[in-house]
Amino acid sequence: MAELPLRHTPRARGEDALSDLEDALQACEDLLSGELRLDERAQLPFPLEVAMAHPEHGPWVRRFLAGDPNRPDRMQAARWRVLNTDLPQALRELARRTWPLLEPGEGPRVQPRVSELLSRLARARTAPAPVVTSLAEERSRSLDMARRFLADDPALDETGEVHRWGLFGRGEVRGGVHTRLLACERLGPCRVPLAQAHQAILDAADHDGWRHFPAQRQIARDTASGGLVLQLARGAGWSDHPLVRQTEQDIVASLDDDGLPAPWLGQVPTSELVAGTPDWPVERCPAAAAAALLGLWHLDASAHADRVRLGLGTLAAWVLGKGYLVSPTMSDTVCQLTVLQALRGVEPRRWREAEAVLTDRLLGGGRRSGLLGTPLETALAAPTLAGTGALEWPDITVRALVDSQQADGGWPAEAVRALVLDPASVTSGSRSLVTAACLRALLELEVR
Repeated sequence: MAELPLRHTPRARGEDALSDLEDALQACEDLLSGELRLDERAQLPFPLEVAMAHPEHGPWVRRFLAGDPNRPDRMQAARWRVLNTDLPQALRELARRTWPLLEPGEGPRVQPRVSELLSRLARARTAPAPVVTSLAEERSRSLDMARRFLADDPALDETGEVHRWGLFGRGEVRGGVHTRLLACERLGPCRVPLAQAHQAILDAADHDGWRHFPAQRQIARDTASGGLVLQLARGAGWSDHPLVRQTEQDIVASLDDDGLPAPWLGQVPTSELVAGTPDWPVERCPAAAAAALLGLWHLDASAHADRVRLGLGTLAAWVLGKGYLVSPTMSDTVCQLTVLQALRGVEPRRWREAEAVLTDRLLGGGRRSGLLGTPLETALAAPTLAGTGALEWPDITVRALVDSQQADGGWPAEAVRALVLDPASVTSGSRSLVTAACLRALLELEVR
C-alpha cells in the first residue's frame, strides 16, 4: 500500500473531500499532458509530493525542481521521474480513502475518471528516460564562465558605489571599499588572481586607515571594513603594513567592557558633519563586531584570544537572549551569517547553542528553488551551512545558483551593505561581489 503525502491524506468530508480528490486528478492529468507548471509560492501538486518521497527518484525530482523548474528539459526529466514512482498506487490509495467521505452518488461519478487516469499512468511509465546535462557538467561550465567574467575586472573596480547628490559638498562621491574587501575575502581560496584588487585596497587607504568613502575625512573609519582588512592581511602579505597594524590597534582600543568594538574608529559621522544626509547609524552592529573580532583572530590569535572570546561570548549571549540579531546597515541574512562565521571560525562548537539558533534562522529563509534568500545571501550562507552539515540538499542550491547566472558569466548586482539610504541618488550593488560569492559557493558545495 502506497504512503500518501501528509497534506493529501483525506480528512474533510463531502464537497471538501471531493475537491481535494479532483485537485489531485487534475494535477495527474496536467502531468500526463505536459502542462504541469510550478509556482515557487504554491504548494506542490499531488504527483510531485508523491515523487519527492520516493527513495530512488525523490532526490532527482528535488534537483529538477530547483532553480528554474519550468525549463522544458527540466520539466521533461522531472516528468519521467515522477511517472516512474509509485504514483498510480498512491492515486488508487487516495481514491480508496476518499470514497467513504463523499456524498452519496459522487463516488460512482468520479470512479471512471480515476480508472482512466490509472490506465494512462501505467502506459506512460514505458516512455524512455530523457537525456539531460548532468548538474556536475552545468556547474563546471558555470565556474568557467564566472572566472572569465571576473578576469575582465582584475582590480574589482566594479565593486564601488557612486553617490550623486552633493554628498560632502561634491557633485559625485565614490565609495564602497567594504564591497571590494568582501569580494577579495570570498575569492581567497578560489585561485583567482587578486594582486590588482589587493593593490586597489591599499590605494584606497587614507593616512590613518580605511573609510567606506575614501578621502572623505569628515567621517570615521568603519569597523566592518577594518575587520575585513585584518582577515585578508596574512593572505595578502599585509601583516606588517603600518596601516594594518594601526587598524588593529584602533579596533582593540574601541573594545568595550563586553568585548565588542564600536561601529566607527574615530569620530562618529552625523548629519551635522555631512550636510543633507540622514543620521549615520551609531548603534553597535553585530555583523561589524563579528568581522572585527574574526579579523583580530586571523591576524594574531595568540595576542587577541581573550579579547575575541569575550566579544564573541557577548554576541552568543545576544543570540540566545533575542533569538536573532539586527544590523543597522546589513540584511538579516548577512548579519546572522557574519556572526555565525565568526563563532565557527574562532572555536567551532564552543558556542554551539548560539550556532544552532543562527543556523535555524538562516535555514528558515530556504525555498524549494534552493535559494536561501537572494542569490548573494544564498552564496554567502550556503558554504557555511554545508560545513555544519545543516544544508540537507546542497545540490539544489548549486542548481539555483547556476540558473541565476547571466549569459556573460556574472550574476545580477546586489548590495551587501547600505550606509546612505537614498535609492534615488545612490548607485549601489555589485555584480563582481555576487559573482565572487557564487564562484566560492559553487566550488565548495557538494554535488551528489
